[in-house]
Amino acid sequence: MIEVERILLLHPCVIDATVLGVPDTKLGQRIVGFVHLTDDAGVALLDNILRFAFGRLADYKVPDQIYSLPLIPRNALGKIDRTALLKSI
Repeated sequence: MIEVERILLLHPCVIDATVLGVPDTKLGQRIVGFVHLTDDAGVALLDNILRFAFGRLADYKVPDQIYSLPLIPRNALGKIDRTALLKSI
């Protein structure tokens, strides 16, 4: 998962990024990405970020979906709040 996050962060419009494995009835689990974008980036850019990731990752590592958030939620220790992320889906 860290490799996927690092690739997402390489995109020039991504300020912060993380990925989660979420339950899936067919596959067991699927990868979902969350990004905090620069102010001048639009939501339409999400498809561009996926294409960017496809060019740098194995197909099975690319998130199935990417969500744009105003801020990636973190706890008091600075760790990503995965529970809050799951609630945002």
